[in-house]
Amino acid sequence: MLAALLGWLLRASIIASAVGTAVGNPWTFPFIWVWIYELGTWMGVRGASAAGNLDFTSFFGAILQALLRFDMVYLFETAWPVLAPMLVGSIPTVIVVWFVFYLLMKPMIASYHHRRFMTRRRGSREADKQETTK
Repeated sequence: MLAALLGWLLRASIIASAVGTAVGNPWTFPFIWVWIYELGTWMGVRGASAAGNLDFTSFFGAILQALLRFDMVYLFETAWPVLAPMLVGSIPTVIVVWFVFYLLMKPMIASYHHRRFMTRRRGSREADKQETTK
């Protein structure tokens, strides 16, 4: 509901906010993190350890604490060996996911826009008829 409200307030796509909320949520984030980490290590970026051994929740909490303390040693020595494979693995993932969602959503959005246009056109014709009968 919050994503839809923010989408409406910002005059953005409410459909995109719903899809984004459905895909990116606390139940799916761990799977996404493991996927992009493993893909990045598979692509050749050396990681800190196997993704199954990482506790991503506490890891990201520790990164936030390090950022707030400006602890660059922690960020470069501990966080970067995990974030580097995630960064590399996220690039092909984003490209593939973007194309899939674009190809799935484009016909639906075009249909929605066409129906909206026809409804507005029908409404303006009725308003014109009422003006001419007065």
